Amino acid sequence: MMTTIRNFLIIFFLSFFATNRIYASPVTSSMQKLGEGEAYYLGFIKVYDASLYSSKFSGIKDILNAEISKCLHLEYQVDIEKNTL
Repeated sequence: MMTTIRNFLIIFFLSFFATNRIYASPVTSSMQKLGEGEAYYLGFIKVYDASLYSSKFSGIKDILNAEISKCLHLEYQVDIEKNTL
């Protein structure tokens, strides 16, 4: 479990920081929530709440469609120091 979360966080941060442009766009009222979840460290320390929004969603094939806007909203419940990343 811990290895899975660690691997996910490493892949997420590497893919996030590998882009040339880093910016955050707010969730707009035209986006609909597709799902939400929580991430825990060691099974009991809540790390963050996550919600996935999309501007248009007609099926699972649209998740990877680059033409459709998506927003992954994360609300961290713990502080992460800059030097930890």
